[in-house]
Amino acid sequence: MIESIEPEGKRQRVCLDDGTDFLLYQAEVSRYALKAGEELSEDQYHILLSEIFFPRAAKRAMRLLEVRDYAEKRLRQKLETSGYPQEAVDYAIEYVSRFHYLDDRRMAAAYVHAHQENKSRRRIALDLTRRGIDRDLIEQTLDAEYTASEEDQIRSLLHKKGYDPTVSDPRERGKLYRFLACRGFSAASIMKALQKSDES
Repeated sequence: MIESIEPEGKRQRVCLDDGTDFLLYQAEVSRYALKAGEELSEDQYHILLSEIFFPRAAKRAMRLLEVRDYAEKRLRQKLETSGYPQEAVDYAIEYVSRFHYLDDRRMAAAYVHAHQENKSRRRIALDLTRRGIDRDLIEQTLDAEYTASEEDQIRSLLHKKGYDPTVSDPRERGKLYRFLACRGFSAASIMKALQKSDES
């Protein structure tokens, strides 16, 4: 049963009595003769899925992935908030995964390679978690791909910051400490690097 059809921007939100809801353009609501208070048969719903939602959700997923990489979890959320029913979201995820447009392992490895020169292992793990990558996959990827030395990373960042231990003062060191800590480096590694810089 169609409980309600309400305007939402340029589209109409169709709400069913089982809690399902989706967005259609007004022309589509008219074409499929959808009206609040009337039944939506299973056959009609499957027609909407196959003719509108499956191809539209797959195309939307492709467009999103053309702009940037998404983890499966985040891509699902993006599609769900775009007004696609769950069946269409599942179809789109399966479609882009089948053609390897969506690949959490590849995405995680690419992120590690791109950022391991200036971010700690801990910070990269946090970033990937925020992007929706599974924790076990993050650890597997870091074990396989992360080759940077934390001490070398800190030394390189200090050099880029123009740190000169012979003229630095406690205030500057405090700023550098916070800068490095925000990138996930441990207190022990930061202090060790600063001390080595002082001694060099």
